[in-house]
Amino acid sequence: PPVAPPPPPAPPVAPLPPPPSFSVPTPQPTTPPSINVPAPQPTPSVSLPPTSTPAVTPPRSSIPLPGYLPAPNTTLPTTPRPNTTLPTAPRPNTSLPTTTRPCPPLPTAPRPNPGLPTAPPPRTSFPTAPKPQPAPPRTSFPPAPKPQPALPPRVSLPPAKPQPTWAVFGDPVIKELGGETETLNNTGGRYVVMESKDGSYLVEHEVIEEQGSAAGRRDHRNGAYTQTVAIRQDGNVIVYRNQQNATTLGAKVNQLEINGQLVAVPVNGSLKLPHGGEIRRTAPDRVSKDGVFTILSAQGDKLEIKDRGNHIDLYGTPAASRKPGELAGMAGALDQRGPGFYQRTGTPGQPGWQDLKKLPGGQLRGSQADTAFVQSWRAEGRENLL
Repeated sequence: PPVAPPPPPAPPVAPLPPPPSFSVPTPQPTTPPSINVPAPQPTPSVSLPPTSTPAVTPPRSSIPLPGYLPAPNTTLPTTPRPNTTLPTAPRPNTSLPTTTRPCPPLPTAPRPNPGLPTAPPPRTSFPTAPKPQPAPPRTSFPPAPKPQPALPPRVSLPPAKPQPTWAVFGDPVIKELGGETETLNNTGGRYVVMESKDGSYLVEHEVIEEQGSAAGRRDHRNGAYTQTVAIRQDGNVIVYRNQQNATTLGAKVNQLEINGQLVAVPVNGSLKLPHGGEIRRTAPDRVSKDGVFTILSAQGDKLEIKDRGNHIDLYGTPAASRKPGELAGMAGALDQRGPGFYQRTGTPGQPGWQDLKKLPGGQLRGSQADTAFVQSWRAEGRENLL
């Protein structure tokens, strides 16, 4: 069969009418009132008429097509939907007006120009505070003296009389308690230098003559020196022997004996005696070859023994508690008749003494008086401690 000719082109579709346009007024800025704020007004509602979309009917073909029917165009034209956005009125500004406080400009320091030398800012000098000055020293005044009760009239006492001393020194020279001295030569033997009346306290010395020395002496007598001393006190017997002289036993060491036992007293030391009393010793010096030995009794009697090398010297001080009539010997006596030399009377050899005869001054210078005086004090019997 013959081919059917193509269908004629479809007639052009008429354009759709443009949608209605709405002009929305542009909101203008509203200047808020300076003082009163009006109340907000309700927004008017706008009613829009419904929009009808015209139906488009395609035109029919006036020319039938044998055996062929074109498919109808079912695509409907779309109409743009109108803008239904309602115009909104600007909301009034309900904020209260604020007053702007002027802010003063902050002072700004000029920034230095590093390229150019800048002069340092002027230095502000402040007056210096004065240095605190030390307070002047406070003057202190002594307190007012308290009133003292009236004192009784002062009684002037006579100065204390020094305790008398006796001595035996040299070859030998006797110094009695009053200070008078006599030289007794050629009197070898053992004699009582000082003794209590009851014999409880006794100082005895031994004199040894130096033979062959008379030619060199003015009185042509042999020299005599004290070599040994013995003391009885507080029930003790102390003996000190000088053995540095060739006329003695030839020994070169001095000896100290207490109650028959040899003892050694340390230098610058002391030794207590068994029944009371004490012995002290000093260091040797140029004068005292063996030091000074001090023997103290319990009552306070003191005897110093000084070693002179070839002899010893004796210095004694009675105790302050000794009364007149208690002590006597070759070195004088504590007697109411005053100082001087006293000759003993009584039975020889018995401890102590019964009576004393005071010798006139200068009487001992005669040889007969010298012999009688010395013989009265010779230590014999129970008085001889050696």
